[in-house]
Amino acid sequence: MNESLHNESTANVTSPGGRGNDKCQRVAGAISRALFLPPWIWLKRFRKRCGYGVHSPYAFDFITQVIYERGQYYAYKELDELHPWYVRRFNLRPRKLLRLLFRVVNFSEASHAVFLGGDALALAYLRAAVPKAEWMTEIKEGQDDVDFLYIGTRLPDASGLPKAKVIVVEGLRQNASLWKSLLIHPHTTLSFDLYDVGIVMQGLKLNKKDYVVNF
Repeated sequence: MNESLHNESTANVTSPGGRGNDKCQRVAGAISRALFLPPWIWLKRFRKRCGYGVHSPYAFDFITQVIYERGQYYAYKELDELHPWYVRRFNLRPRKLLRLLFRVVNFSEASHAVFLGGDALALAYLRAAVPKAEWMTEIKEGQDDVDFLYIGTRLPDASGLPKAKVIVVEGLRQNASLWKSLLIHPHTTLSFDLYDVGIVMQGLKLNKKDYVVNF
């Protein structure tokens, strides 16, 4: 993952600098995250934040430097302006989740990606993060492996899905059966349950592990 600082003159989308989880320890950040979850859910997941208790360096870096990254990517301002006024006014499509999609696909450095379901805002954020990627909106029979797979629609299970470096499932509670089948899929190495969003990584040479993250 490219770690150069963002500015409007940068040609490609890159990841902002800054290491460690010091930013995650800010009380203000913890309070702001609480606003997006029912209080009992947030309290139940309180200790699952900022990589606490995560021993895998790879998973820890992903949690602290991608999921919890709070730097300002240069594309955010333009993307945020795509939100209609009523969406902004009533927080119908939280920027927090859309920016997460941006960071995750940027992390994947995808060249070949699939977008299943979802809305135009989600696709805009994803495309902006990897502008050179080839995007497909359906899975073809005998589909080759892809770098990134976004699922924003209900699916009964993971059968028929291509192997993907990174998979994002939005609407995790409504897609519980799909999520369960991904967790036990033989290609799945790491999973991150963020309550509203699930992230799966496949094909890594690491021990299989499932994480709950208080996002």
